Amino acid sequence: MGKGARRRRRQRQGQRARDEALLARRSAGPVVRERSWFERLSTGKQVWLVLGAIPLAVLGHYALWSHVVPLVGEVVAPVPVVSTVVGWLFGGAAFGVGGIALLVGLSDDPGRARAWRRATWVSGSVAVLMAPVSEWSDVPLPVDYFGGVFAGAWGVLLAPLALGVVALVAAVTARFSARARAFGAGDGGNRLPAWLLIGYSLLLLVWGSTLLRQ
Repeated sequence: MGKGARRRRRQRQGQRARDEALLARRSAGPVVRERSWFERLSTGKQVWLVLGAIPLAVLGHYALWSHVVPLVGEVVAPVPVVSTVVGWLFGGAAFGVGGIALLVGLSDDPGRARAWRRATWVSGSVAVLMAPVSEWSDVPLPVDYFGGVFAGAWGVLLAPLALGVVALVAAVTARFSARARAFGAGDGGNRLPAWLLIGYSLLLLVWGSTLLRQ
């Protein structure tokens, strides 16, 4: 009887603490997000910036595939495992960086969150430029290095479909499972999207490490 009473008391205390935390989050009101530098620009400047970015993106895509990617491949080709990881960094790593940025953004360290957001912008921009959408991306590369580059580049094109399917499955699962709804909750927000991004990034690395293997 004594053990059962203590267990029920601990359960009531735990439920009370969860209810108080939920009430505190609801009463805190919406969090005002700091506007980015792009959002602070006027509409006209935003339009001109986007128009100017298009030729720069084409030039960056050409420079990456025609010069940077082959040159880096020649440097890292002698070390198979390292060359695969380096090739994956061009495109596949951006998703992991974005996931880490989301996790850090849930913490109470604005400085670290700002630094990871900048890293996400940089790695994401490189990943977009790595999308294999032109004949410039058809370049001969060392086998192991090619695996990482190929997986990351095609991961950029497949990201909307892959992440959309995963998000749909997660939403359906959470609809019927209280445990699934609770997964990832904590630190003031839902960590599930961040872990999905990190998992997708690692999946691309595994894919690249197994490509063209006998």
